[in-house]
Amino acid sequence: MTNVIDWSKYGRAKRKDPKWEVTYEGNARGDGIRITAVFETEDLDEVVASIRRQIQYWKDEPK
Repeated sequence: MTNVIDWSKYGRAKRKDPKWEVTYEGNARGDGIRITAVFETEDLDEVVASIRRQIQYWKDEPK
């Protein structure tokens, strides 16, 4: 038995490029974080929700 996956059984999924780009720089544990977001103005609510989910993830992370 091998660990090779036969992808032909599963078909090909199309990758969706994100409609925006968010980068995080810094340390979530004290030094502060610089967040840079590039997006269309109509995507503002989705970008804010994405950033809030990331912040919540960091808060829920075991210390």
